Amino acid sequence: MSTIPDGHTFASSTSATSDHFTTLPSSPILIHLIVYIPILLLLAKLAHFVHADYQLFLTLGRGGVPYNIFGYLFIAILYRPWTLKSPYDPPPQEASRTAHIQSVFGSTGKGGGGGVPRRAGGRPLVKGIIPQRQLTQPAPTGMFERMHDELALLAKTNNNNNNNNNNNNVSPSSSRILRTGTSCKETHSNGLFWTPPPPPNPTPTTKSNHPCNLLHDSEVCHIHGIDNSTHVTLHPADAAHVLAQGWAERHPLSNGLLWFGRWQGKFLPAGFVMVYAPRDEEELEVWRTIVRAGMAWTRDL
Repeated sequence: MSTIPDGHTFASSTSATSDHFTTLPSSPILIHLIVYIPILLLLAKLAHFVHADYQLFLTLGRGGVPYNIFGYLFIAILYRPWTLKSPYDPPPQEASRTAHIQSVFGSTGKGGGGGVPRRAGGRPLVKGIIPQRQLTQPAPTGMFERMHDELALLAKTNNNNNNNNNNNNVSPSSSRILRTGTSCKETHSNGLFWTPPPPPNPTPTTKSNHPCNLLHDSEVCHIHGIDNSTHVTLHPADAAHVLAQGWAERHPLSNGLLWFGRWQGKFLPAGFVMVYAPRDEEELEVWRTIVRAGMAWTRDL
């Protein structure tokens, strides 16, 4: 109580307020709910995202990492933060070590080999990092077998031409031969490689000239049996042309990041692209043209 000059008294408002708050019962349950409910909601949302994303990973099929939760976490944690912002942007030009290799198409399609036409319709839906797969606009039945046979034919034709032109004017790189076999990048896919010719008198101690024992650049391409798309390594200018014409998109990791698996410490080339599955004979011919461009680029790397 306080006294004022005329003798009246009043209760201190400050004291009354303080007494009021000190009489409020403490509520630890309420405090815990306020703190932990948002955290639990965020964890539930994260768990839902991870579950859905992992199911998508399994749906895309086997690729270059273990087909289980460990392969998924390897990609999600180590690589997802570093993927390309847009798979349709043209790749940067290669370093000076490859400046002597000319493109086939060029960025405007005016290279020595001519360009490819514009692809009809919009782009298909593509998902995934490793593996990267095409989910819409499928190829017709039997297309994978046709593509597989085309790779074998390209290898046979090139090697026959090399034998017919074996003279002093042939560069050392031209003596390399094409071979088909299991991809070094995706062991569940069929690939096309440049390799040195086999030794004339191989011995049990002769090191295998399988491309997985050589530079990663030796692989021209590999076909994915699950969706009939193809990963091809192209000259950056050729990749830019193919992207602009709607036939392909870059791999999410074609930005110089280190690959730890069967790449043996190498890098994904800037021109490493996914070519969409051919839908008819005309598109199969364009696919052949793009693979030949990849052959020209990787032969001299």
